[in-house]
Amino acid sequence: MLCIAGPETCLERYRERDRLGRRHAMHLVGGEETDASMERRLRDGVWDAPIPLAGRVFRLDTNEPVDVDALAREIASLAV
Repeated sequence: MLCIAGPETCLERYRERDRLGRRHAMHLVGGEETDASMERRLRDGVWDAPIPLAGRVFRLDTNEPVDVDALAREIASLAV
């Protein structure tokens, strides 16, 4: 699953999680995760590609609400 959103949306979510103390521990590793570094990497498209694993990749645009039921049906249809 690859969740995507525009740079502004991602930065807003990042800042909100930081403000609330809800940042995932992964983002604390190395200390590089400043607003400026996040913004630069977002604009450079660093996270626009999925991790190279075997299988189908579902791209979800999280700028809009996700139809979770439709997604679940699509995933379930692959298991048949």
